[in-house]
Amino acid sequence: MLRRTLVSACAGAVLCLTAGTAGAAANFNGDVNTAINKGLELLDAQGAFGGYDPASNECKPDAYTYGYGDYMRGMPLLALLEKRASGNLNDAPQGYAGASADDQARMRRAVACILDIVNETSFESYYYGNWLMGLSLYARTGGPGKGAADIPDDPDLIGLVEGIDLMVDRTIAAQEGGCTGATYYGMWGYSSCGNDSSTTQFAAAGLAGAKGYYLAKADPGGRAAKITTALGKARQAYVLNGSTAGSDNASCDRIEDTEKGMGYRTSGYNPSLQQTASGLWVQLLGGATVNDNSAQSYVRWLRNHYRWQNLDSMGNSWPSYSHWYYMWSAMKGLLTISEGGVTPLPGNLGADAYGKLGPDVDPNPADSLAGTCSVRQLNKVPSSVARNAVYGADPGSFYAAESPSTYFDFATTIMSHQCANGDFACNGAPGSWESSWDRVSWALLVLQRATGGACADLNANGICDDEEGGDDEEAPGDMLCDANLDGQVSYSDLRDLYGIIASTYPVAVPVTPQNSWANYNSTGQSADTIDINDFWQCYYVSRGKLPILYEGGGT
Repeated sequence: MLRRTLVSACAGAVLCLTAGTAGAAANFNGDVNTAINKGLELLDAQGAFGGYDPASNECKPDAYTYGYGDYMRGMPLLALLEKRASGNLNDAPQGYAGASADDQARMRRAVACILDIVNETSFESYYYGNWLMGLSLYARTGGPGKGAADIPDDPDLIGLVEGIDLMVDRTIAAQEGGCTGATYYGMWGYSSCGNDSSTTQFAAAGLAGAKGYYLAKADPGGRAAKITTALGKARQAYVLNGSTAGSDNASCDRIEDTEKGMGYRTSGYNPSLQQTASGLWVQLLGGATVNDNSAQSYVRWLRNHYRWQNLDSMGNSWPSYSHWYYMWSAMKGLLTISEGGVTPLPGNLGADAYGKLGPDVDPNPADSLAGTCSVRQLNKVPSSVARNAVYGADPGSFYAAESPSTYFDFATTIMSHQCANGDFACNGAPGSWESSWDRVSWALLVLQRATGGACADLNANGICDDEEGGDDEEAPGDMLCDANLDGQVSYSDLRDLYGIIASTYPVAVPVTPQNSWANYNSTGQSADTIDINDFWQCYYVSRGKLPILYEGGGT
């Protein structure tokens, strides 16, 4: 079962929304939720959730008006699965089982279209990757296959599990297709093995999504172990081919001698923002932790060249088209580090590293490199960020209650480009590879803090990190008083707890699955409510005066 930690990213305060608070602190959360709903409504209006027509053996309406069409349908499906039915972005995603009847119908129609085209399409990294992500999370969260409403038991459609198995087998076979040499080892091209970082990220993402399905449901074919091996090879590819070449921008070239990055291909391209982010995430999927030397070198490159506004000239030949792709790739890496629950060793960088280094600061004065980067950006100051009129009037300092973070940078950049119709193409928005579907889907997945259902297992215990909430497997539940699941009780957690009780004070708040983390005083008369006593007890936990407790009992 997917836990609250999945894609809510509350395993690190740098990524968390303010949870359960009232007044100004809810402004940002509310606008993010509005942006997500408007984007999903646009995708629905454009036919992204389709519908299979047995009479013509085709999907309807004509999806190709919106770019790759059916070949990209897994991305809108993912965004719909990642929606929070409650509207609270710190809750778990709805998946299929938790969705409304209308959303479930949309999911089934999209799945029918994917099962139709899988049956007709040989291996292609982009296609199989996004289809596997969508179908795996759908099946993992209880989605039905052929014979269910909207998914006819038609021979033109492959079975749900059969389709996942087929794409996994073909993806692994393509990786093993005979490409030789260090620059090809473990990577994919478009339709076979290769040395293309972009297609590799999609292929690896699809496999990681399928791994999550197999571990959560059933794996009679032993494919999870094969996927682990394939992802390990992909990880090694980024280790072997990490580049010290700097970037395409002479004013933000090589910053420190411990950084490495990746370009579009393993040779012939300088490192780019989007592919270095992809390379970090794939290494994490392959078993690296934040303390792995190669993963650290990629984190350093991304920290040293950090941007949220656009890619400037650090996107190889596609700095505009790859903006949306970059943000999701970067966010997935930070989310996976946070969900993995591994604390960075002294001197290493963690999920909160980006946006803390000014353009004139040299991160490593001891080496021979200048270390400055004129286009490197700091985290935004929340009180200075304007509100897009699409969401309502801007009274000034509307988001002042938020804390600076990479998520806030990316989310507010995305929201600044949303149009009244829900697209993200206004106010000088960067370009897009195709049309609405890819841009809108990537934007929504960033806003939702989604990893595409990918299974990372950074503590190597055979359980996906999004199922267990990190490597705290001996704890009977999440730590009490720890709103953002970062393993400690801090001011941020106390602020969130205060927001819960202040909303009804002096009347106590009933305990729900969403706020149960705040119920420290879980015995006696207040066992089923949260009140001011819980706040003060959590305060004393933060001061080391009371023991750490976990949901379900235990210390």
